[in-house]
Amino acid sequence: MIGELAEKSKGRIRAFGYLPASLPTDDSATKDDKRYTIRRTDGGPKFTAREPIQNWLDLLDTGIRPADVRLLGVNGGNVAGLEYRLAVALGACVGVIENSGREAERVAADWPAVRFERSPGKLMALPEDAMTIRAFLGASDVEKQKIPAAKIEDAAKLSHQMFLEEQRYKNPDPVMQPWPKLRKDIQQSNLDQFTYLVSVLHKEGFDVREFEGVPNDPKFTDEEVTRMGEMEHGRWNTERLEGGWKHDVKRDAAKKLSPYLVPWPVLPPDIQKYDLRNVRRWSQILAQVGYEIVRTK
Repeated sequence: MIGELAEKSKGRIRAFGYLPASLPTDDSATKDDKRYTIRRTDGGPKFTAREPIQNWLDLLDTGIRPADVRLLGVNGGNVAGLEYRLAVALGACVGVIENSGREAERVAADWPAVRFERSPGKLMALPEDAMTIRAFLGASDVEKQKIPAAKIEDAAKLSHQMFLEEQRYKNPDPVMQPWPKLRKDIQQSNLDQFTYLVSVLHKEGFDVREFEGVPNDPKFTDEEVTRMGEMEHGRWNTERLEGGWKHDVKRDAAKKLSPYLVPWPVLPPDIQKYDLRNVRRWSQILAQVGYEIVRTK
């Protein structure tokens, strides 16, 4: 799968494969040196701790900080289980797919027992949802500077004020506070929405730019709004999970519990509508901070 992504990325993604000195005889690995750069360890004909350790030695040797590493875990055996725990111990952010089996489920079930008190590393159990995984892997990283930080903060404050005026929840809910009194993680959620929206817009064939005079009306179609709403919900899922929120049948913002940490298709329509409303407001809010949305294709 990674090899296919690298091949289709036209050079944006480089794939590396870590293999033992000789390939295992159980068909658990094949050599693909056309789409991967292969790194060999000096172990025997099976996967061991040598491969993930060598991986980390290479990352650290190139100056990559563990805090900038995201590891996506799907299923996996004992070596994968070591990889997940080692990454958290070193300070990386690990996301394992819920219900994907074996070590991915075990490490999620063990949490927070496998936490390391002196490490900033995090582990999240991600719903099986493409847009949540997209957000987890940081699709917006290369586009974070498209809108200056000060403008993003202005937009986030405007968006939150609109939210307060709707009175979606009753006081004293932590999210129903004026911006200066808003909990830091909830402030960050508002900021992240306007950082990530550039990536969402690019995916749908739009861009943002400064304007003078009358801002452009992008005229989103209903289908575009739905797709972008799904991406925004994926971002919200990732942001909440990374902030320590958990799925629960009853919402409790003070305890960081929410029934809405689920894939878009199973999110209740009366909750989906808030993501869709946010998308429809993007052009209005951005215009108030000097930016417009334009169609590029």
